[in-house]
Amino acid sequence: MSVPYSESDSDLESLDDYSDYETYSEDCLSIGDDVVLNKILRISRVSDSFVRRCVTKLREDYGQCISEIEEEPGLFFRKGRKDLEASLYCDMETICQFIVDYESQEDVQYHRQFHVTDPRSFEDEDPLLPSFQVLSLVEMDSENKSKKLSRRSIYRRQLVSFLMLGTAKEQPHPFYGRSVDDAMLDAKAVAYASRILYSRPFLLYVIGVILDKTSFSVTVFDRAGMLSSERRAFSANLDVFVRVIRRLSRDMSLVDLGHNPNMYLSPGHTYRQTAYPSFVVETGGVSSECQRFLTEGKPIFISMSLMGRGASVWNICYGEQPAMLVVAWRMESTTGNSGSGGLLSSFQPSQPGRGTCMVAGDFLWPDHDLPQDIESVRKCKLKDKNNLVLHYLVITPAGKMLWDANSDVELVSGLLAAIQGYIAMPNKDTISLGILPDTIYLWDEHRNGTPAPPGMEGYIVGPDTESSSEPVDSLVTTQMQSTMECNITSLMRGSPFEAPFLPYNILRAALNSKIIVRTEHHDMESFLLVFFYALTRRALIQHPKNERVREIFHDVFLCTDLSKLRWERKALWVGAFAPVQRCLSEELAALACFLAGVMSAQNEVVDDELRPLLNFKGSKFSSPPESVPIKCELVEDIFMQVKDVLVSS
Repeated sequence: MSVPYSESDSDLESLDDYSDYETYSEDCLSIGDDVVLNKILRISRVSDSFVRRCVTKLREDYGQCISEIEEEPGLFFRKGRKDLEASLYCDMETICQFIVDYESQEDVQYHRQFHVTDPRSFEDEDPLLPSFQVLSLVEMDSENKSKKLSRRSIYRRQLVSFLMLGTAKEQPHPFYGRSVDDAMLDAKAVAYASRILYSRPFLLYVIGVILDKTSFSVTVFDRAGMLSSERRAFSANLDVFVRVIRRLSRDMSLVDLGHNPNMYLSPGHTYRQTAYPSFVVETGGVSSECQRFLTEGKPIFISMSLMGRGASVWNICYGEQPAMLVVAWRMESTTGNSGSGGLLSSFQPSQPGRGTCMVAGDFLWPDHDLPQDIESVRKCKLKDKNNLVLHYLVITPAGKMLWDANSDVELVSGLLAAIQGYIAMPNKDTISLGILPDTIYLWDEHRNGTPAPPGMEGYIVGPDTESSSEPVDSLVTTQMQSTMECNITSLMRGSPFEAPFLPYNILRAALNSKIIVRTEHHDMESFLLVFFYALTRRALIQHPKNERVREIFHDVFLCTDLSKLRWERKALWVGAFAPVQRCLSEELAALACFLAGVMSAQNEVVDDELRPLLNFKGSKFSSPPESVPIKCELVEDIFMQVKDVLVSS
């Protein structure tokens, strides 16, 4: 949805507020100068004679801009960060656009512009993720190739790459002996790469140029982390910079820039059109039959973090039947069609509260039968990392997300049906089931054409015992550090949880490098965390200017720092959820308070003197139990009570 901005709006959020948006360890960042510049960007394709002429002209006409960038450390203290950033971005936009336009022919195949963007630049600004000033590379269609970009004239799905500037107090790649404060530039770059992947979910990677002080590097962001070139002095290597910018803006196709070749715009659709474009999705391969799907409208779910599963869920038709297409990454070591490391696998059809997987498999490259994986995307082997494979599933019936419920009754009834579907699953202790926001759906009456059958108001999708792979104990065995998302994702890929939905005891075990076996009461806690996520996201969509709700959403549900996440979780149980509760109905606010008490009691983290704060005074429901595991029957019973209250009110 578009967020209305006015001229009286305050300045951009402090960039410091998002410095820990996503955190990474040194082994999430790989240095591969030859891979990035020569295999992915192939900068040698820009002719030497063109580069010499362009560099000479650039120094003649824009020497002052280059000098200001080189003098940046001194300017920082004279101008301050915001004025300095505005000045430097203006200079860099001038330099980059000159490189784009220099000796360009009218009949060039690709039309792109560099433009300094902030949240007020976009027609489709989304309140869910942070935004800040950056130099974006915008894809233009042939009809608008010369149109001057202005405020509210860009859709985020037009972004294909970016250039980010640091100031004197920000250093790229801070894991080589620099202080924690120096991590800000990497964190901002990761955040913006995540935004582009969120806006263009069919990207395999995003290329970003990071320029700090007087040096720059080129970084490829994908679901396994970051692959970067060496840092080079800006002025002394202006020829390399010209090659990079020219390749990004004029020479590289969308596939070269990271767009999946199996997924392309439907005929007649563009990224710039007002309505969200439709895509043709092909499963690929040459020897096997290629399946083809046509997406309808915006995806109903997109993963918001850079690393991890990178899931997106799309409305499609499977034959004549309305369905959903799930696209996500799985571990190479897991079976492609089942037990897919947190992805969805098939259920037996016609089970109340449980969805059906019609077909599943791995995406193959269109010109051969090899799977689309991170190693083939990067064109190099991963060192000490799990390779990831892109996977797809077709799910029925058609569904919508919990936060898209039209009423409290629909939300509670849908989650209750999904919980009951989970309870009916046999051998829950021996399967690896990921309770995540994109594994629970509400019945979509509009697309299915009928009201929800009894027991199908909502449903869960995941593996059952007949279709899943060999039983696996979900063990937390990975050595972890609080700011290492690579190890967090090793945990998430070994068991299917993403960090914000990990049960508290698993968070604690991970931080202490201990082993813990997942049981059904952990799944129940993840159910409740997904419910809290849905309540928070729903409140933020309805109240996009509520900064307290936004902080909770970012701190609790986008955090990848396990240590911070653990403390945020504890705070959630002793009153920190209150800003969201104030956006809810009386019944849902009371339910959220009760469930916070249930989770805190299970994990025994609330002191006795704080426990009365979690009890209801005059509530329609009973007080939470004392220090007992969350039982399926308890959660089912409380949701049934709330449903009865909502229906009768």
